[in-house]
Amino acid sequence: MSKLQKKEMPPTTAPAGDASATSEAAPASGTARRPRGRPRQVPLEEQRETILATATRLFATDGFDGVTSERIAEASGVGRPTVYQLFGSKNEVFLAAIDRAFARILSHVRRSFGTTVNLRGRKQAVANIVSYFEIVTQEPDTFQMLLLADRSGDAPTRDAAKVIRRRMQDAVAAYMRATWEGFQDLTERDAQLAATLIASAVETSAVYHLERPDRTTAEIVQFVADFVWAGIYDLAVGHDIPMGRKGSTPKPA
Repeated sequence: MSKLQKKEMPPTTAPAGDASATSEAAPASGTARRPRGRPRQVPLEEQRETILATATRLFATDGFDGVTSERIAEASGVGRPTVYQLFGSKNEVFLAAIDRAFARILSHVRRSFGTTVNLRGRKQAVANIVSYFEIVTQEPDTFQMLLLADRSGDAPTRDAAKVIRRRMQDAVAAYMRATWEGFQDLTERDAQLAATLIASAVETSAVYHLERPDRTTAEIVQFVADFVWAGIYDLAVGHDIPMGRKGSTPKPA
């Protein structure tokens, strides 16, 4: 064929319904076509939770001074501007992590108070203290934030952390006064102080358990429950009457 006779052939038009002649080859059977467009935008609340969970782990491991905003961003898989946009400074991330930790602890304890209202006396105390120890052992980083609250950061940060901690203590004390047998017999001031002392005793015993795991959780819980319940009963009745303590005769139901 001569160059003059050589002509560009028009594209062949496929008959209607012929899928074999489409301009793009169809994907092989069983192969999913990848979606096009922008990657999924992670909601801000989801990013916030990821950052706080990561910051909690870092603060619990390395303390306040051992963590930077840059490190939090890197470990969270986000850019540093995202951390500043959602929180601001490292101090603000720290306070938000403390608030999150207290909320998680309080939510767990509240569920326990709600499910043990039909128990009485020492049995109720044991059940509630067991609930507290559950989150201590299941989420040690969360519990560690409780211990860091009063001694980390600058003075304004520590003061703000104390406010958050006091809010949790007040909430726990209110639940004790409302549900624990014996608290109804105390004055408002005495009930507040007693609940605060009990919360502190349980927290201190949890630290003891984490640092010296030579005793089982059940042993420590029972000891603390016996200790605090004896004190509550003695305060409520105004004198020392054995009420089912070890070595004594339980009071008839």
